[in-house]
Amino acid sequence: MPRFAFETKANKKVKEIIADKTNSKLENIIATPFTIDPEYVDRHITVSSKEESVPKEFISISKQVKLGNYCVCMQSIGDMFPYWLNKSAYAGLIIGYILKHIQLYGNFVEIPEKEFVSWAGCHRQRFYEALNALLRPAVPYPCAGDNLALLAATTKKSIYVVNHNFIFRRNYDEFVTLYELKFPNGCKLDSKGRVIIER
Repeated sequence: MPRFAFETKANKKVKEIIADKTNSKLENIIATPFTIDPEYVDRHITVSSKEESVPKEFISISKQVKLGNYCVCMQSIGDMFPYWLNKSAYAGLIIGYILKHIQLYGNFVEIPEKEFVSWAGCHRQRFYEALNALLRPAVPYPCAGDNLALLAATTKKSIYVVNHNFIFRRNYDEFVTLYELKFPNGCKLDSKGRVIIER
């Protein structure tokens, strides 16, 4: 059977463009302690009444996301927002800062203390209070608290991993594919629970 080769100049150019775009996306991805295998589950609601002997089950139209093995189900960042605000009234300012500064296809953000305090118009103590409300527990292994956290500290000053299950800009499925190719062994944490990054 004859074999055809279609390696034209146009094909080579497209391959270079795709490689460049993929490389720029990969530069914005760092190791994360947050699960990258969300499972979409239907919400089941069972209703029983005294008049009817058989309970009726309904399936909600809206989807929930089951994160990891810890069975924490939520629909969006909005479900966690009151939890974080209860821990610190200034947590919303950090979330706003992240939304303004996170890169496309990125899962990290730089939050320098002086820049944030100036931007938010708050005291540095409020910055650390809000940051602590959003950080994952400082343990050197994955834990249930990871699913409740928006940020993870890293070994680089002012760099924080953003929980991509809450905030991510662009194609999530592509991010998962690129992440698994870049970090096949997952994320490494130091003894303080910080993500070890080499940049």
